[in-house]
Amino acid sequence: MNTPPSPPLPVSYHPAGRYLLPVPQGMKYAGMYHTINYIHVEETPWERGDRAGQFQELWSEVLETATDKYNRRASLGPSSQGGLAHEDVSKLFGHEAVLLCYANDQGGHNIDVFIALPEHILRITEDCGYDVGEECTDMTDYILDFYRHYRPNWENCSPDSFLTPRGRLEGLEIVDEYVSASSYRPAAEEQLEIVLSMSESYLTRPPGERLSISVFRKALKAHGIELEVVRSRQRTVASIPGRETAFIMSENKNGKVDAQFSAEWASESEANNLDRPRIHIEINCDASAENEALHLWDTVMDSFTSVRNWHESKMKRR
Repeated sequence: MNTPPSPPLPVSYHPAGRYLLPVPQGMKYAGMYHTINYIHVEETPWERGDRAGQFQELWSEVLETATDKYNRRASLGPSSQGGLAHEDVSKLFGHEAVLLCYANDQGGHNIDVFIALPEHILRITEDCGYDVGEECTDMTDYILDFYRHYRPNWENCSPDSFLTPRGRLEGLEIVDEYVSASSYRPAAEEQLEIVLSMSESYLTRPPGERLSISVFRKALKAHGIELEVVRSRQRTVASIPGRETAFIMSENKNGKVDAQFSAEWASESEANNLDRPRIHIEINCDASAENEALHLWDTVMDSFTSVRNWHESKMKRR
């Protein structure tokens, strides 16, 4: 006899760019990483006490590390050393602000701006190219335009908003984006850890073909891993068509069977289409927690939404 599905759990919503990650009751939000138009935004809450000291400590640590690398790389030549700049740009941003420019580990430069907003410290980091042997120039134009689209908090956000943990970007023309976010149910005396993660990115080229289950099973079997498929079906999530797969992978390790449960959903994405980005959501745990994980999973699948849909539903409730 089939067990009837459990009712969805209550959820809290957390930012995931142009989407909202539902975190079911019993799970904890772990955080979010994101870039938008090749820029990373970081928001640091103010601590009690000396704000000026906290602000200076935050950017000066970055400058100290960058200066140390710059000096150590001097003997390697300008292509390895890069440039180094430090400038007060408070007049440009309307708040106390500091701009740093320094070589990063990918062969380019970071244009790094720290802004002391009343709500929090905003850090905007652009990864950009660098002309070998040239000074850093035109460092603020692109970031200034980006900053004009930034708003602290989510209050009265527009349907096209890109949400960050403590703010949002509105009206920005998006040419590239990447978001990853995660949550987890911590291990306790009578429960196993369950980890949920998602990623979303803008595609500039057509997605490759998905690996079929039969090919996946054959590849695993060659390494002594057995695959049991629990679900394999089309599933529409947040009005986006996609494919859901749930499975158990088991392996005999020194006479003991290690079995892991996973479920994943991948959207049907299209290149150069913001409405059809690549979205991947997955949940992982020990196979003995399969039923609990599926309950959490179905809650997430039924609750996942876009900022636009969330905004429209909020307007209807008014």
